[in-house]
Amino acid sequence: MVKILVTITATMLFTTMYSASHMAHADIKPEDAAEYRQSVFQTMKWNIGHLVRMMKNQDEFDAAEASILGQRLHMAGGMILEGFTDDSDMVTGSNAKLEIWDDREGFQKAIDAYLVASKALSLATSNAKSPADFAQQVQNVGQSCKACHKAYRAK
Repeated sequence: MVKILVTITATMLFTTMYSASHMAHADIKPEDAAEYRQSVFQTMKWNIGHLVRMMKNQDEFDAAEASILGQRLHMAGGMILEGFTDDSDMVTGSNAKLEIWDDREGFQKAIDAYLVASKALSLATSNAKSPADFAQQVQNVGQSCKACHKAYRAK
């Protein structure tokens, strides 16, 4: 029951934050949007890295930490699109391909695939007794990242 209440509360909070952030997009500079999205991606990299570390060295496994890392990865996925404002496609130094802006529907599908994979990871880490309990979900998240990078990331 507590998990259900926490999930409902987190969903309501996320929805409120998401709506408020979309209202404020008119004031965001393209460079700030690019910096924001890079911060989101760095957050994702940091959190997945710690889960992978736990998988490689099971002595470092901490169930509570794994659960938090899984939740963060899922929440960060919901923040990605905010950093791709309409006018942030030409920011110097960005690895984002123009296909993101030319194929918004495809980009959204890639984000949705990540969100499905990260939700499964979040659920798996919330009940994990060992890294084996979420190893497949980490792999699935990695595959969704790789697919998006292949289509929408230069480099």
